[in-house]
Amino acid sequence: MDIDSLKRIVDALDDVERTQRRAEALRERATEYEAERDALAVEADAKRSELQRARRGALGAWLRLRGQHKPRVHELEHALARLAQRIALKERLVSEAKAELSAVAYALTLGGPLAELRARYELGVEEMRRAIAQDAPDAAVALREQELELGGARLALEAAEISVRDVREIARLLESARVHMQGSLKRGFIEAMVLDGPWVTRWKYDSLERAKVQLEAAAQIMRRVRALDPVRHELDPLTPDIGAPLRIADYLLDSFLVDLSVMTRTEDALDGVIEAQKLFADLERPLARTARAARHHAESLERRFRQALLEPR
Repeated sequence: MDIDSLKRIVDALDDVERTQRRAEALRERATEYEAERDALAVEADAKRSELQRARRGALGAWLRLRGQHKPRVHELEHALARLAQRIALKERLVSEAKAELSAVAYALTLGGPLAELRARYELGVEEMRRAIAQDAPDAAVALREQELELGGARLALEAAEISVRDVREIARLLESARVHMQGSLKRGFIEAMVLDGPWVTRWKYDSLERAKVQLEAAAQIMRRVRALDPVRHELDPLTPDIGAPLRIADYLLDSFLVDLSVMTRTEDALDGVIEAQKLFADLERPLARTARAARHHAESLERRFRQALLEPR
């Protein structure tokens, strides 16, 4: 393969990869907006629960005694309204990013199969490498050094992208567990205050079991996230501490104290899950920046390598 043929392949590959990078950037943007929207939704749920307690329950009675009931209720209502506006904005930004991503993905289908282009490129690189080794041994050594540096940059990029994917998957699993745990608490409230029975208890524990599955899957992924090493000892077990004796008592006894104990332990675990969500939301941003920097570095080395490969000799 001559230089002109390889240059045409490189130009076509550059065009497709440029479009692909645009798609990846849009996908990252949509994911970031979704994470921000979900974090706001968690905050709104907490405010909504506090508002319900302020309107009726012990917190409401305490606020009335102190003359702070109406101001606190109004404050929470305004906070919820502002959060609703911010959630709606993030939802709109997610929709816009995904719409643009669909257009870019369609453009990618018009650029030809990327795998085929890369295969032709690799074949051309191998032929050009042999030709350079015969005609310009010094240039071949320099080219090999660039290629080794590029390989190291690609490995670093792959590791950074895996870390980002792991953290995002953990965040997804934590959100799923949070929803199931909140569902269990609602069913526990029904069991304690409205209607007790084996089927209600089973309904409550079904939600807890689903949360447990999600949390165990998240814990498995956490073990391989190196960025957690400095704070790993601070991550308590996130599953509710409900042992077999308490669970048996919950099924056999119609006891408010047992119901309250289960709910308290579930609430404690839920608080831990919400704190973990905040931790991983904070962790994702620097990891994503590291991955972007690694990608830019690898792309820069790739361009330099291709330029060196196509230099006339």
